Amino acid sequence: MTWSRATTFVWLDYPRWVGTWRTIRRTTGRLLFRHELWNGNRERWRNLLEPGHPIRWSWQQHPLCRANYEQATTDPRWAHVDVIRLRSPADTRALLEHLRRHPS
Repeated sequence: MTWSRATTFVWLDYPRWVGTWRTIRRTTGRLLFRHELWNGNRERWRNLLEPGHPIRWSWQQHPLCRANYEQATTDPRWAHVDVIRLRSPADTRALLEHLRRHPS
């Protein structure tokens, strides 16, 4: 992240279960429908057991990422950055609707 050049930081600070559920849902879709990831690669069932699998990664990294963003948003060096912290998908929908109605 380039905080020194940023003017606004939109933080999707959703609960851990939201990100994990979305990761599980995407993974399941890729497994069942054999969606290509890149260069012909496809999700495999055995990959679910790998320590770096996105489901595990998202669960494990959530508290660390949240703490890092919390620290950055209170750091005096980045006081010039407007922080918009959205704590739920409903908050995000509300912001997008507000911006749609009031573009300036």
